[in-house]
Amino acid sequence: MQILSHKPRRGELFEIELEAIEVDGTSWTTMAAAVGPQAQEVTLRFEVRGAAPGDRLRVRVLDCHRNVVTAVVDEVLAESPLREPATCRHFGSRKEAGRGCGGCSMQWAGYEGQLALKREIVVRALAGAGVQPEDVPAVLGSPMSWNYRNKMEFSFGYSEAGDFALGLHPAGRKYDILDLTECHLESGEVAGVLEVARRWARELGLAPYRPRQDEGWLRTLTVREGKRTGQRLVELTTTGAATAVCGGVERDVGEIAALFGVAVEAELGERVTSVVWTQHHAVRGQRTRFVHHTLTGRGTLDEELCVVAEQPLRFEVHPRAFFQPNTLGAELLYRTVLELSGLLAGRARTVCDLYCGTGTIGLCLAGQAEAVVGVELQPDAVENARRNAADNGILNATFLAGDVGEVLGGELSGTLVGVDLVVVDPPRSGLMPKARQHIRAIGAPRLVYVSCNPTALGRDLVDLKRAGYRLERLQPVDMFPQTAHVETVALLTLDLPGGP
Repeated sequence: MQILSHKPRRGELFEIELEAIEVDGTSWTTMAAAVGPQAQEVTLRFEVRGAAPGDRLRVRVLDCHRNVVTAVVDEVLAESPLREPATCRHFGSRKEAGRGCGGCSMQWAGYEGQLALKREIVVRALAGAGVQPEDVPAVLGSPMSWNYRNKMEFSFGYSEAGDFALGLHPAGRKYDILDLTECHLESGEVAGVLEVARRWARELGLAPYRPRQDEGWLRTLTVREGKRTGQRLVELTTTGAATAVCGGVERDVGEIAALFGVAVEAELGERVTSVVWTQHHAVRGQRTRFVHHTLTGRGTLDEELCVVAEQPLRFEVHPRAFFQPNTLGAELLYRTVLELSGLLAGRARTVCDLYCGTGTIGLCLAGQAEAVVGVELQPDAVENARRNAADNGILNATFLAGDVGEVLGGELSGTLVGVDLVVVDPPRSGLMPKARQHIRAIGAPRLVYVSCNPTALGRDLVDLKRAGYRLERLQPVDMFPQTAHVETVALLTLDLPGGP
């Protein structure tokens, strides 16, 4: 036990050895301490970003609140056995020039080590729900641990030194941008797109948007890739201003944006199939609007999901549409959902897909089901789901727009008695209380919960168990290599007389 005259204060140094990592990429350890003249016994929890479990460190305190000490690495005294050399030149401490990118949080570990740590995250998160460690299997690894993302959004801005930059925010920095020359999360083509956009903006003297000053024009650069189709879409997002300073002169923004399309087409040719310019209209007191202009190509890209080999699905992806960022990982995730659903074994016929988004899960299940009903809050996503169903010739899927709890309690109230399977893929906050109530009211014998936040899953499992559901199986799936995020698919069955 450490003897401390007072609780840790900003700037003070401590030596610690990190124990574990959380889903946000923060590594931590605990320290028993006797604090103050009364020697009050407390347990301090030290949280450090950018470090690995097993690292022995000297850390500098940033803050201490309710016995949680936020700290940064001052010196690495001994490296964790998990550590391996980083692949990307931009990974590492912000104290080193060109490093500190916030895009990856676990690049210090090899991929097998990452999967083991992610399993530990799930084990700890679900312990409060009565899940035993032996009930959590090994994490299914992503088919690609590098270059796996089909979408990356980069920001225009300024570096800490005040220079023009195009890249990602350094970890823990909201306004600064790290100027990137490479990113290994998407394909190698991304570096070329970044360089073209950076050179175009600098040569024309275009200014990034500064939100605090409400000035400048350039906002973000998004690159989407069809991993199955090979198509590539580049989206330039700017403010909604009618003119911008270009070469020291106010010019019409349409003319400036057109020059971007010309530059991309001239330098990258067929490697980019569409270029889109999006105006982000944000006015205080008014709803934010996005206005899209197609500069080259058709303004969308196609992507495929091969969940069932003989039933590949094709999706048209619009600039603002949500699509799982890891195509091959999504196929693995949805195969896991299909396996646990019971559809392949004939245990379910009618499926209710809640939080269905653009309908990808429901559409992947539709080939094995008699009927699918999807519910989603965002009307645009529902329209996209309906279009995806039509484009793939799927006639047994219906999609409804509205809050899950309200739709279940209203439009679908009393009509879902025959549902055999409920699939939920909620946001990070998990299931809202009203949605949990209506899931209980449906009383489907099988429930598949797709979670992107094991902490929220643990909380919801406690409530669902009270409602008579029994946890049958769990399967963690890695959708985001090089980060601490982990998906978990849980199968629950309704504990009724005679079984589900």
